[in-house]
Amino acid sequence: MGEKKEYKSSLRSKRWIKEAFTELLKQKEYNKITVTDIVTLADINRATFYKHYPDVRGLMESIENDICAEMFHILEEFDYNTFFSNPTPVLRQLIDFLKSGREFYCILLMSDGSKAFLDKTKLLFEQYMQANDKVPEKVRTSSSYRIRINFFAGGIVNLLSEWITGQLDCTQEDILDQLRFLLKGGGLS
Repeated sequence: MGEKKEYKSSLRSKRWIKEAFTELLKQKEYNKITVTDIVTLADINRATFYKHYPDVRGLMESIENDICAEMFHILEEFDYNTFFSNPTPVLRQLIDFLKSGREFYCILLMSDGSKAFLDKTKLLFEQYMQANDKVPEKVRTSSSYRIRINFFAGGIVNLLSEWITGQLDCTQEDILDQLRFLLKGGGLS
């Protein structure tokens, strides 16, 4: 019983820390946020923060890793034989995931620490598609496949980033329609 209570307390503390961090990102630049700022706003003590994270950068990396893990889970549905001809199912899941936390992702992407996160996300896409054992090794090691995944990973990360932050005024369906068109008609399939 004690372990369950401690687990719930730990989850609650992490949630408060992340909520405080998100609120602070609305108010100041990422590199100006301190542990003191976070614990004050979260109304917790420093020891609680340090129990979960080594510093503010460690908190940011934890958040990034959680996001990337969820995206990786979605990408596991990637099927080489159908993806380039019909990317809609996987992309719809990615977009729905991003929509569910749109305010947070918008704040994160508008912060001064976003370039590292975007690079990490692009690398996740590239590595997953490169290492996916559903894709025949002969295809995975070809330069044309590497070009495709590099183009696709960079393009999709940039596209979704601009959409989440409101720099691209279109609907989810507009994005899916255009990606389907590009992947089919653009000579990528």
